[in-house]
Amino acid sequence: MIHVTCHACHANMEIPDQFAGAKADCNSCGRSFTVPVSIKKDTPVSSYVCPRCGRPVQRGSSATSTAAGFAGGLLGMLIYAAFGNFHCGVCGEIPKHEFPPDVQWRMTLGTIGYLLAAVVVLGALITIIVLLQS
Repeated sequence: MIHVTCHACHANMEIPDQFAGAKADCNSCGRSFTVPVSIKKDTPVSSYVCPRCGRPVQRGSSATSTAAGFAGGLLGMLIYAAFGNFHCGVCGEIPKHEFPPDVQWRMTLGTIGYLLAAVVVLGALITIIVLLQS
C-alpha cells in the first residue's frame, strides 16, 4: 500500500501499489492527484519525497548549489541550503506548502540547523581572522 496525503485537504489515504503513477481523486475533497511511486527501502530517512510523484526531492538544484559554493564558499552553500527551494528531478521546483504539515516541520528544523551551522562557520572565520591579526 502507498500512503498518500492530499495536497488540498491533507486527508490521509492508503492506495494499493498497483495504482502507482496513476491519476486518482481524493476521497475527502475530490481533488485529482497522481499516486506517487513507492519509495525504495534504501531511501535515506532524512530525504524528502516529492508530493506529486513520490521521487526523492533535494533542496535547490545542483547547478545553483555549486554556484553558491563558488560565490560564498561553505558559508554561501549553507545559507543557500537553508533558504533554497525544493527540487524534484521529474516535477521541477516544489513549493514548501505542497508538502504535508509534518514534512514542512522537518524542513523548518533543517533550515534552523543549516543556519546554526552557518553561524558556527562565520564565528570560526572571525576567530581565525582575529588570531591572525594579533
